[in-house]
Amino acid sequence: MTPTPLSRYLDTVTAPFPPDTARRIRRELEEHALAHADALREAGHPDPEGAALTALGSATQVQHALMQTHFTRAEEEALWANRAYRRAEPREPGGLVFDAVIGLALPFISLLVGWGFSWVAYGVYVAGILVLGMLEGAIPRRWPARSARTLLVLLRAGRGIFAMLGLYTIWLSESSAFGAAILGIALGAVIGLLTWLRPLWPYLPKALRGAR
Repeated sequence: MTPTPLSRYLDTVTAPFPPDTARRIRRELEEHALAHADALREAGHPDPEGAALTALGSATQVQHALMQTHFTRAEEEALWANRAYRRAEPREPGGLVFDAVIGLALPFISLLVGWGFSWVAYGVYVAGILVLGMLEGAIPRRWPARSARTLLVLLRAGRGIFAMLGLYTIWLSESSAFGAAILGIALGAVIGLLTWLRPLWPYLPKALRGAR
């Protein structure tokens, strides 16, 4: 069966995208073009199919515009190659409860071990962890799946960094060798985490735009 001009056009537009994205884009553009062609035909246009196809715009330009709002096949392969992305499932509701319990336990832990304690830093820490936890729960409901996974990975990394540095600040002990060791471990973990997730950073702007 010889491909129609519309079919060839849709093949070009959807070529860079994963199968599910390509099917959705193809269906939406095809329905729009056919509806437009029907309207032109009823109005007596001499070439309704050609005019409807022209009205869609250049296939290259449409493809480029869609690449700003959809992840391409190559981008998806790069994302799935990252283990953190593969494991970025939505958080269970109990996760926020766990964060709250740990946060409430910190003063008692400090009292038991006899460490210094900053209540101001503790308040900032608890508030930050709870806000980040609520954001983590909201992202899968408000962003498309690919963007949500990307944002979840990076948000969890941010939460881990915030937690490590926050705990050091709460148990502030710059004068002790123990405090210096804890800070060194925290900074080393931060650098390692940022390095591990570096392949995902280029996709953050696209994920924040809600790319599908």
